[in-house]
Amino acid sequence: MTNKIKIAIIILICLFPVLCFAEARWYQATATIGSADGALDSINGQNLNDGDRAIVATTIAVHFFYLDADSAASESDPDVVSPDSNAGDKRWILITTVP
Repeated sequence: MTNKIKIAIIILICLFPVLCFAEARWYQATATIGSADGALDSINGQNLNDGDRAIVATTIAVHFFYLDADSAASESDPDVVSPDSNAGDKRWILITTVP
């Protein structure tokens, strides 16, 4: 399978829930954790809704996440990322990574 087909499949997987649930929002980040501006965990959990999506583009890979509002899973970078503020049970769950 070519890289173009893989990327198209990943985009479809990520977009399908957004097309079904219009209130989902997209976020972008340059790191998964670290609490600094641009990190996924720096996004205030108060502003996040179940089904939101995030793309994290680092220097070595691109990660695709969805937000599970009632996960409460333990943080395990990069598979599970918890917002640093107002997280409650909200967790970013890794969908896939493209090197």
